[in-house]
Amino acid sequence: MCRHPMLFLCLLYLTFEPLAGVDVAVGSGGEIHKLVRVESRPAREGSTEEEDPEGFSGVEENPLTRDTWPDGTWNKADEYCRAKGKQLCDYKKVCPSGRSRQPAIPGGQKKYEMWTPVRNLDDPDNPVEWAQVGTRHVGDLCCLISSDCHGKVKNFQGWGQVKPFNGFVYCCENDLPANLEEFKLSNRHWNGSWTEAASLCEKKGLRLAEWGEICPRGRGKSAVVPQLGKLMWTPVLNSGDKNNSVQWAQVGLRMEGDICKLITDFPGHEVNFRGWGELRPYTEYIYCRSNKTVQAEDPKSGANRGGAWPLAAALLLGFVWP
Repeated sequence: MCRHPMLFLCLLYLTFEPLAGVDVAVGSGGEIHKLVRVESRPAREGSTEEEDPEGFSGVEENPLTRDTWPDGTWNKADEYCRAKGKQLCDYKKVCPSGRSRQPAIPGGQKKYEMWTPVRNLDDPDNPVEWAQVGTRHVGDLCCLISSDCHGKVKNFQGWGQVKPFNGFVYCCENDLPANLEEFKLSNRHWNGSWTEAASLCEKKGLRLAEWGEICPRGRGKSAVVPQLGKLMWTPVLNSGDKNNSVQWAQVGLRMEGDICKLITDFPGHEVNFRGWGELRPYTEYIYCRSNKTVQAEDPKSGANRGGAWPLAAALLLGFVWP
């Protein structure tokens, strides 16, 4: 038993001091490096950690290797998250407090340089971003690679391989509107035509989404679907133009200002263009819409906060929901 009060307190602290977490980073050859993570600071009042201390607001950490992330690019990280039914996290989800503040990732800041791919919802012309969630230089925590570092190169795809400073990817819940569903298709599913895409939606009890539902803010603005970091045309219905209802919308990164534009906005593309006759790398995604309203399905909309009783009452009274 310790007789000296200070020695006793010191031993007590060491007994109950939490052990430092151990992470891994992946080298360019696929080797695993054990690295010590910086201990999380106590949660500040109103912080993400306090609101969601266990789930980190749905942020899921994935240490990847050259086998699971072959080229280490932003696009492949995005595809990895989409294959899990999630999406690459937005910068504000990973760094809700902004520059030089603790990232909201499981376990907190990493004690080594670590760039992670993130979305940039604030700039539709620059959706491809990387955030620093480790120790690089003083003040660099949570900085953005294209805005604050790296020569301010926009839409930087990565280093071409997994390296010790980019071996983690963070996936978040897919924030598609509740009445939209995303499908990534292959040659086995469709022939790349607008008509076949509409038919696939109908077979699932859905319908092809309208341009205004995918791009409610209009041309050059962010879509409601997670923007891709590459060229991507998706088939849409354009009911606002009866003479050109068959359309394709740009939901990827083609050129600055092209997000959400229609294919007929570009010279040389015919009206009611039915497609390229085959699946191409820039026509892999389609979006189908349910006939139910967002308010009836989406708990975040607040329209159904009263629980199931209002909906049950409406059905009993014979109301028909759109």
